[in-house]
Amino acid sequence: TAGDLYVLQFNTLTSTENKRKKRLFDFTFSFVLLIAAPFILVLNKNGRKLIRDIFHVFTGIKTFIGFSPETQLRDVRLPKIKTGLITPSDAVPNCDADLCDKLNLIYSRDYSIRKDFQLVVKGWKNLSTN
Repeated sequence: TAGDLYVLQFNTLTSTENKRKKRLFDFTFSFVLLIAAPFILVLNKNGRKLIRDIFHVFTGIKTFIGFSPETQLRDVRLPKIKTGLITPSDAVPNCDADLCDKLNLIYSRDYSIRKDFQLVVKGWKNLSTN
């Protein structure tokens, strides 16, 4: 009815379930990449740095997808998460500040493992440069 209150349910990154899912994705994907470490060292010119970063994700020090430290300080709407190897805006070339902020907010409000996987695949080249 017209008098009902409609509340949007966000699948936020801060929910306990999504924190577990994010950690499970980070752990599993980093484990697979660590097994592939010899190939990464051969095929990637920054392979040693990338392997170190993947190990940090594996041990829970970092995450694959996070917000840039500057963005996290500037935008109080974003949840506090670990430093990421790439950001949601890395998938968009020439991302201006407003668009980057919107992408970060969308990522934090509508989290999914599929989104993490897509962002890692799209931002693969940026993994060893950050």
